[in-house]
Amino acid sequence: MKMISTGSFAPEIRFRTQTGDWFCPKDLRGQKLILFFCPLDAEERDYEIADFAMLASAFARCGAWIVGILPSGAALEKRSFGKGISLVEDVDGSGASSFSVWLNGGAPAQGTAPATFFYDRDGRLCHIWRNAPLAGHACKVLEAAEGFK
Repeated sequence: MKMISTGSFAPEIRFRTQTGDWFCPKDLRGQKLILFFCPLDAEERDYEIADFAMLASAFARCGAWIVGILPSGAALEKRSFGKGISLVEDVDGSGASSFSVWLNGGAPAQGTAPATFFYDRDGRLCHIWRNAPLAGHACKVLEAAEGFK
């Protein structure tokens, strides 16, 4: 599978929401979109989600939606981090495959590597962060989002 690159549109995939509905990244065209794949480790995952949630109002002010993508079975229904951040589940791993974020070259049992994808209002991929250190990562993504009209 070809790795996605800047300038491309989001793959035609869908994720399950906390309400059981389905979310597709193309549904948010016309708005900035931050998609971040959460790490498998629960402590790291909670840290990353909380970091983005803490900046949710700043992301909203610059017109960006934040969507955290949890690995299948990560207790999606129990997570609540307030307004401004949506959590979805990659039920069948198609999101991780489409975005090429599997650990160790494609072993679903080992989970996904942390990765963040920033899409502009036209739905084009502007920035990719792969395996970025968790500390300060959400701030760097916010800076990029604020830099786009």
